[in-house]
Amino acid sequence: MHVQPPATTEPMIRSDSTASTLCGRWLVLARVVWVAVAVLAVGLFAAGIPARYAELRSVCADGEECAIGRLYPEDV
Repeated sequence: MHVQPPATTEPMIRSDSTASTLCGRWLVLARVVWVAVAVLAVGLFAAGIPARYAELRSVCADGEECAIGRLYPEDV
């Protein structure tokens, strides 16, 4: 009679795997860099909102190439 081992829900990990984790100063540095990049991205997005709003509020002049979302004079 052949007996199968019980099925587990844990992932199989090889003993020779090269998983790495950050700790200490490297972890703090990675977190600081991540926060700086996130703040920069949000800041640039927020800084661009007023300019984009002003662009979308204006009406395209005749013969002018319009950006996506701007109104032509006949649409106003």
